[in-house]
Amino acid sequence: MRWHRSSSWRILATMGIAALAVGTVPGMASAAPTHSGGNYTCTGTTASPGTLAGHYANVTVTGTCLVDAGNVNIAGNLIIAQNASLAADFGQDDQTISGTSNLTVRGNLIVEKGGSALLGCYPLAVTLWFGPPPTLASTPDFPCDDDANPLTTPTLSATEYIGGNLIAYEPLGVVVHNTTVRGNVIQYGGGNGTAFDPVGIFAAYIPGGSPAAPGQIDPPAPLPAYTDFSNVKAGGNLIVTGMDTSWYGIIRDTVRGSLIDRNNTTAPDGNEMSDNTIHGNLICSGNNPAVEYGDSNGVPSEVGGIATGECGFNVLIPNPSPLSVSGLPSYPLDHVAVHLHR
Repeated sequence: MRWHRSSSWRILATMGIAALAVGTVPGMASAAPTHSGGNYTCTGTTASPGTLAGHYANVTVTGTCLVDAGNVNIAGNLIIAQNASLAADFGQDDQTISGTSNLTVRGNLIVEKGGSALLGCYPLAVTLWFGPPPTLASTPDFPCDDDANPLTTPTLSATEYIGGNLIAYEPLGVVVHNTTVRGNVIQYGGGNGTAFDPVGIFAAYIPGGSPAAPGQIDPPAPLPAYTDFSNVKAGGNLIVTGMDTSWYGIIRDTVRGSLIDRNNTTAPDGNEMSDNTIHGNLICSGNNPAVEYGDSNGVPSEVGGIATGECGFNVLIPNPSPLSVSGLPSYPLDHVAVHLHR
């Protein structure tokens, strides 16, 4: 299974969870001043979020804030403080209904305990397994929150850039797409447990709604907290360790260093990894459940160094996962990892 805007509803329904309808996403904040230089503290609530727009030296987010009113450029660091939230998955300036709302951080992006971050979005279409009956179909991966047609023909993008490291210490959840990080991407611990309780910006700024089968559109559903690194370019290492969450994915990433996926706990069928290019080593161990393909219709990750543990070159797992896709007459086995230079 995969947590993203386009598949959330069918997964929640499969899990037998009552889906709560979400109204209009509060993506349009009140008039936001455009800042030019200096340090800034952004605060707000989910119902009345603060807004980042313009140029800053350093930014600290202490409440709930959006990047939806034009581009943001931060010369130093961006800190999402304890229990605070940042949603930067908007494709345009929602006050002018034009332009872009990209986020650039020249220094580090830090997410403190209980904090949340949604970074990046795009109109990328991916092929997933749907069912029952088991069917392969194309669907948007992670459309922007303000896209006019997110489930059918999305067009908007938000491209994010972090010049230093992205480090999250026991966050509620971190969801990153279409983002370049020049340094390391690291999440230590965090999550909201394996229960599927809609919470925080995940329930507000990822409205869900997806085809349960091709040609069907279901009502939107709020999401629990989760972590996802998809279509991320990391100049250093990508490390996720000690997390306890409903689901997380490491998919279609390019990692110049090593990828370490260790000691993470999710709900059943909740640890998806595929389609990555890793120039260093791939190390997976102590995860519950172990690494799997889920419904991703993915291919093995390519590894330039060694691959060990659950992701070893000799490890074969079902593709797709029987827990994600029921009704196939057989589930062919596929390698988790293959040599990059083969």
